[in-house]
Amino acid sequence: MNINYLTLRSFLEIAKHLNFSKSAHQLNISQPALSQKIKALEEELGVLLLNRSKNQVTLTKEGEFLYRTLVPSFTNIDSSFKHLQQFKSVPKPVLHIAATPSAAMSIVPTLIKRLKEQHPLLEFNILETLSSQALDYIKKGDFDMALIRTPLDISAEFQQPLRWRTVTRSPLSVAVAKEHIISGYNEVDLNELKEEDFLHYDPKTSSTLYYLMEYACMSAGFSPKIVAKGAEFMSRAVLISNGIGISIIPEDMIQLYSAYEIKAVPIKDISVMSSISMVWNESRDNDILRDARKVINESFPAPISSAYNHI
Repeated sequence: MNINYLTLRSFLEIAKHLNFSKSAHQLNISQPALSQKIKALEEELGVLLLNRSKNQVTLTKEGEFLYRTLVPSFTNIDSSFKHLQQFKSVPKPVLHIAATPSAAMSIVPTLIKRLKEQHPLLEFNILETLSSQALDYIKKGDFDMALIRTPLDISAEFQQPLRWRTVTRSPLSVAVAKEHIISGYNEVDLNELKEEDFLHYDPKTSSTLYYLMEYACMSAGFSPKIVAKGAEFMSRAVLISNGIGISIIPEDMIQLYSAYEIKAVPIKDISVMSSISMVWNESRDNDILRDARKVINESFPAPISSAYNHI
């Protein structure tokens, strides 16, 4: 296959701007020359990459796939060129990890400790964020690995070049203030709490936890009475500890509430589970990322039950 760097760079530029004139200017070539490069690439691949009309340029499905696949690789190439030009030396290896707060506390420390034994010079860039944002960073190729709350629609979220594996699975608990009447219970029937005020999750930023709570309450025969929705970790913890409302949380999040006057009570007779998944972008794969996955695979064996089984 006779496709060179400049041809692929030309495609990325036109896919980004969807404008031949602007793209040609950015590449410092003529518009006819750019058109010839794109046509030659389409002929070499045997597929149409662009839909062209008199006033509009759009990507075909094949063009969207190629663009999504190439962007991370060219981002790495560009950053490598810039580093060598600026520092005249090889950069220290860095593993970029985006993780939910619970995964950052329960999985990341083990990963760093064991990976540093293999790669003493390795540096880590850890971003604690929402699952939705972490997944978006992986899709864009900004991070190497994400540890996220497994989304409900795996087939829609984890498309090539994304790969994933379930790391941990946890049952749900009810988080209440320590002075709440059920804080001393060994377990609680969720139906007993139907008159309680619930702190719910935002369906856009925390969609998995939102639907897990909805399903749990629905299974118990009621819809939750919502006193507040969308509060993030610290706000949720403060509200719960002050008796403003209760919430449903996965057990792997319990350690996040240890500094607050909160008790997590297991839910009786409920099969709803929540999982944390490791996600990576195959186009960014390298020896360090492979070693990182190996550490997680060895330290957190895949759950015996189905790799994905929220409900």
